[in-house]
Amino acid sequence: MKLSEKQQQWLFIAIAVLLGLSVVGYRAYTALLPAASTYIAEKIPESVYQTIGESSLESFDESEFLPSKLAAEQQERVRTSYQGLLKNLSLSIEDYPLHFRYWSDQMNAFALMDGSIIVTDSLVAKLGNEQQLMAVLLHEVGHVQHNHLMENTIRVSLFYITMSLMFGDVGVVSDLLIEGSTLGLNLSYSRDFEKEADAYAAQKLEELYGSNEAMIEALKILYEQNDLETFHWASTHPTFAERKTSIENLAND
Repeated sequence: MKLSEKQQQWLFIAIAVLLGLSVVGYRAYTALLPAASTYIAEKIPESVYQTIGESSLESFDESEFLPSKLAAEQQERVRTSYQGLLKNLSLSIEDYPLHFRYWSDQMNAFALMDGSIIVTDSLVAKLGNEQQLMAVLLHEVGHVQHNHLMENTIRVSLFYITMSLMFGDVGVVSDLLIEGSTLGLNLSYSRDFEKEADAYAAQKLEELYGSNEAMIEALKILYEQNDLETFHWASTHPTFAERKTSIENLAND
């Protein structure tokens, strides 16, 4: 069916409006939402972080985790090294408690909002040495230091609230995503957050050991074991090559 000249004009107007909204939406997501989430996260009381962190760990223990199967002596060795690391960085041991958990064969570590660091048995078993493990734990401490988890949660929540206001209720999907972001596992950090946490860990390793090579070694093992490169096209994580280059550039600065 051939459109009349007037219909064509309205079609062009509609396309222009949609393109304009897309540009505005992109600018809001990449500039306004991060700034707003940072501002809001700074205003949230410490007690809220504590409550969310504790409830998140309880939820994971009920649904995902099992008690660690690592020998008590091995846990104590790792905990002692980790606490020594915190002391050398003038960080409070109480603010960054370490928890060991068995999580199938998941090779992972992650931070909760209250500063707790969770490390899986598989991660401890498969990393080659203590410095590599400390590098991964420092990366997670970096996420806490930069308040990435709360900022990410607020950013995602604001995004879905905005979409709901613009296009109507997005329903159950929105509720599930926002709930998932509160727990902290189901939503990935942004690429910038990952690079920022990498930089934090690499700089601290340089200060403590005179080299950040352990960070690169640990990332290489994690990418190989978890096959992260395969899903890079849909991932918020930078590639191993990108992260390696960024860390090496820090050492050369």
